[in-house]
Amino acid sequence: MDDRFEVLVTGESMWPVLIPGKRYIARRDQEPAVGDIVVAINPNDAANTIVKRLTVINGDKYQLVGTVSWSSTFAVTRQQILGVLTL
Repeated sequence: MDDRFEVLVTGESMWPVLIPGKRYIARRDQEPAVGDIVVAINPNDAANTIVKRLTVINGDKYQLVGTVSWSSTFAVTRQQILGVLTL
């Protein structure tokens, strides 16, 4: 089984690290660490995913943020993280 999957970035919250409209590869088999860019289920809308930087791990909560000042901060569980981008 291939643990890699493709992610299409559609928003600008990770600019300039990630370019909107560009596709990136993520890995399911990599344990996320602080500083990684991860793909996660959006905690506010489970039908969508988000791509953000992991900034804090506090017990079972993982804090995700974008690179731009107006980006939202999200708290997700480990189970909501689908993969780690391979940049």
